[in-house]
Amino acid sequence: MDKSRIGNFHLFPAVTGLFDFNGQILILENFQVSTQNNVHKYELRQINEDTIQNFKLALENENWEEIYKQDNINSKFTTFLNIFLIKYENSFQIKQRRYVNNGNKWITTGIRISCQCKRRLYMLVQGSHNHVLKAFYKKYCNILVKVIKEVKGRYFYELINKSENEIQTWKIIKK
Repeated sequence: MDKSRIGNFHLFPAVTGLFDFNGQILILENFQVSTQNNVHKYELRQINEDTIQNFKLALENENWEEIYKQDNINSKFTTFLNIFLIKYENSFQIKQRRYVNNGNKWITTGIRISCQCKRRLYMLVQGSHNHVLKAFYKKYCNILVKVIKEVKGRYFYELINKSENEIQTWKIIKK
């Protein structure tokens, strides 16, 4: 259970009387439900030339004597990994970002995933001279554009059909 999101809680056994099937009662304190469904959070690490240089400098200045003194290879690796991860976490800190879905309800999960895939393909194409990859990227983009146009068209067509008067219809068209 993620205490950072829930806060304090109490857990009690609940005897049901059904053979050996017992339940649990969970009492949450200060539990808040978010009413903003269009706000999404994500985390990213800031990695740029400055942070890379800081990371390299931190590794260079580290005293590695503690690793050399140990006899067991597993403990050496664990010590190395701990030092490395501490330097990594300090150099490339996690930043929490929020973005607000601006009401494009026609954007489906599939379209979001396809757009992410398109971004990854774009990054591959930029560093490559592979003509097959470039052709695949171009074809993928064309298909994605057609899908987006179709889904968006269907969404607004349904909204217009459901509108009750001309004022609502024109508001939808102006979107």
